[in-house]
Amino acid sequence: THSILTFFGNGTLTVPDTGETIDVTNNGTAILSSVTGTSFGRESFIAENGDSTAITFYEIVKNNPETIQTRGITTAVFDSNGTGTLAPFNGMIVIGLREEPPNEEGVTMTLWKWEDEIGN
Repeated sequence: THSILTFFGNGTLTVPDTGETIDVTNNGTAILSSVTGTSFGRESFIAENGDSTAITFYEIVKNNPETIQTRGITTAVFDSNGTGTLAPFNGMIVIGLREEPPNEEGVTMTLWKWEDEIGN
């Protein structure tokens, strides 16, 4: 009913206030429940210049067994100890969409800053 997944990949982070894009590699671990369609995990991001940060995330996903497609929603919070170019993400809460197309390798995640008006 539960699985542990280790993953790695690459992507781009966009700093909300400036629009600056930062290429990153990422890796992490998640615990998945096939019963509830949920996962919880930690993911590290490393920029090309060596700056780093991490997130804790929670996902709710739904699979279509006929098409082998997975879609879901994600909430996450960045650690507050990001360094250098990734420091603008410190403490940021993000929400977004997860999509895993059928018969393709990889997952696409699009995350947006949660405007909570509380501040960091």
